Amino acid sequence: MTIQEPCEETLQCTESFGYTSFCDQSQHVCSCTANNHFANGKCVVSVTLRGACEENIQCLLYDANNQTMLECINSVCACKDGYKEENNSCGKLVAL
Repeated sequence: MTIQEPCEETLQCTESFGYTSFCDQSQHVCSCTANNHFANGKCVVSVTLRGACEENIQCLLYDANNQTMLECINSVCACKDGYKEENNSCGKLVAL
């Protein structure tokens, strides 16, 4: 299933995608609520750099190739290996 599954009521969405999903009545498809995103088949809380997290899929910051630059380290979203924190974001480390 994908988050854009057809629906008539929110219960149809929450059973499949979790409590942070809802049925968008204007389009009659399941969507994630504000400040949430779709990952690994469910809606999860979107957490940015230095935010509190429980699992990697919550950490949301992508590079130009749509690759995640964050991971959940010690319950905080931090730059992954190969990236360094700069200007409230993560920059790719360049080999010398």
